[in-house]
Formats: sequence, C-alpha cells, structure tokens
Amino acid sequence: MRKLTNSTGHLLQLSVENTIRRNPSSADWQIVTHEFPWQDSLSLESGFADLILRSSCYLAIRAVIECKRVRDGDWVFLQSDRAEEHISQSCCCWAERANADPSTRWKDTRIHPVSWRSEFCIIRGSGDKGEPYLERVSRRLLAATEAIAMTEIGFENPDSTEALLIYLPIIVTNANLSIAQFSLNDIDPETGALPRSKGKFESVPFVRFHKNLCTDMNDVGAAGTLSQVAKRLERTVFVVNAARLLEFFGHFDIRE
Repeated sequence: MRKLTNSTGHLLQLSVENTIRRNPSSADWQIVTHEFPWQDSLSLESGFADLILRSSCYLAIRAVIECKRVRDGDWVFLQSDRAEEHISQSCCCWAERANADPSTRWKDTRIHPVSWRSEFCIIRGSGDKGEPYLERVSRRLLAATEAIAMTEIGFENPDSTEALLIYLPIIVTNANLSIAQFSLNDIDPETGALPRSKGKFESVPFVRFHKNLCTDMNDVGAAGTLSQVAKRLERTVFVVNAARLLEFFGHFDIRE
C-alpha cells in the first residue's frame, strides 16, 4: 500500500499546500482553492489547477501552481555567456475589465526575487521525440492560467475598483534545479558537446523559464516582423524547487 501511495504526484501537491498553510513566513500568501477546474475557450483543452494563491500584500496578484514530482531528477537549464544573471523581468498574465468587458494580455513585469532566465531545459528521459517535457507542461499551465484569469476577472463586481489582476504561472518541483554556464565558443561543432574541462554547473532555488511558449497567432497583434512576432509570443513560467518555495514567496515583490 505504501508503494502505491508513494507512486502518486499528489503527495507533493498536498505537501506544498500544507507548507503554505502552516508556515508563518508564507503568511503574505493565501490559498484560494485547489484542484480548480479550467477550460480553454478556443482549444477546449481542460484540466485542474493544483493550487491557486492570492497575495495579501498585493491584492491583485495571483499564483497558479502546477506541482511536478520526479524521482531522482535533475533539471538543467542552459546559460551561455550571452545570458544575463539576476533577471527580474517576467512576462505575466494581466487580466483586465474595461467597460465590463474582460480580457487578458501578457505583459513584461518586474518581479522579485531575481533569478537566471533560460529558454532551454535538459531533463533526463524526456527524449528527442515530440515536444520537450517542460515546454509541454508549461504550455498547459499557461492555458490554465489564462482560463482562470478570464474566469475570475469575469466574476468581479463591475463596480469594484479591482479591475486588474496579475497572474504568475509557477511550476513547483522536487527536481534539483541547476544552471549550466558555458561560453558559446567552447561548444565543439563536430560533436555538439562541451569538452570535459569546459562549463560550470550551479545549483539554484528557482529559474525563469522564458521563451516563445505561445502558438496562438491571434496574440501577435500588429507585429510587422518575425522578430516582433517572436517577442509577442514570449511567456515566463517560474520553476521553483519545492524545498525553496517559501524563500521565493518570502522575497516576492512586484515593481512596474
């Protein structure tokens, strides 16, 4: 029975929820609900959000959390010498109600704590076939975040002053998160690999997974070039180690 019980990822979800409820350092965040049903209005994709949190300091801030448990796992995020450290900029979901008409958009927002930002994650066993694991999980979380945003902004009283809500998509995992730092010039073009003497690996508590994670071309607006299209399709998903979640929330701040 224990083996069967331990085979489920729900235990991590329950542990994360319990940590937030019981720890005084997370008092600035309240659990709104768990296992909340959502459905994308266009694709009709549906599911359940593991946890939805609300900030008691910033009343318009929400966190939509997806918990992912792995067994003896390492998630390695690539960082070349062209990447920036200590990034605060994040592309988050803004839900607004103008003239009682709800809408969402993704907007660059300065969120603390700062972290590395990466668009490539290496996960053992995810394979080369199909969409990479973290991209697949992130796309689904983004769809859930946007659907939940539309639901909540639609529930708000039209007379309320809270006509703007900001949503943070967060993946919480027990995987070890690491940054692989290297120079682009160190990559061997014949093997496509780093030599043994090159590269540095650093364990980190959280990472911004940031890339073109949206494929809905309706979101590109009046973009006139491919680079503008790519920019407007960028999204940020926060990836946080479960043991360091309170550290992430404890240093949370938003600066427009």
